[in-house]
Amino acid sequence: MKKKIIVIAGGLGLIGGSLAKILSKKYFIVVLDKKNSKDKEKYFNVNINNFNELNNFVKNFKYKIHVAINATYPTLKKKNDHFLSNQLNKTSIDYIERHLVSYYNFTKIFFDYFYKNNTIGKIINFSSIYGTFAPNFKIYVDTKVKSPIEYSISKAGVIIMTKFFSNWAKFKKKKIYINSISPAGVVSENTSSSFRNNYKKYYFSDMVPLNSINKVVNNLLDINNKKSGKNIIIKNNIKII
Repeated sequence: MKKKIIVIAGGLGLIGGSLAKILSKKYFIVVLDKKNSKDKEKYFNVNINNFNELNNFVKNFKYKIHVAINATYPTLKKKNDHFLSNQLNKTSIDYIERHLVSYYNFTKIFFDYFYKNNTIGKIINFSSIYGTFAPNFKIYVDTKVKSPIEYSISKAGVIIMTKFFSNWAKFKKKKIYINSISPAGVVSENTSSSFRNNYKKYYFSDMVPLNSINKVVNNLLDINNKKSGKNIIIKNNIKII
């Protein structure tokens, strides 16, 4: 295997899919996703919520892994009422648990892989701007889009967890570089015009294009980039209120 290998969890989703396509020009991409694909050499059906399943995949993978990127996005199975209407119910707790546990499993397993093999490695976790800032609720008026509080709680957890692992790597003098990326709203072909218009009106900027995210990831993957423990916010100069 002449190319460096990058494992992308959620590599068939919006952000992960875009990264897999762009990065495949330079790297060998391995995609972990619960969706099915015909390409069994590059696509693996792995549930990263299941520690043993992910751990077994990494242990049995026969080539050296250089980078691990987590771009997964678990969804709420059932939409909750307004967060002030009810106590934190089972659906909410399940969402937070699935989101944080999957990111923890992913980070720990690949951290252990790089640590035990005493090799240089990079881990990138995808958080969100809403893990740092609360939403401007005006952008959701008269749209079907929601930003549940469970999402912000989960993404805030991803940021501090990433910093925690990074500091441990620095403390142990290991060359494991771990960062999180927190995009603002990412535009796609499925983004409704009403939501995009509200976004521009109240944030004074358009939504983030996938290309902006790809550029940040490419920069982090540069061999000379030793950045670690950072939460990189991509916000297109939106005005946070």
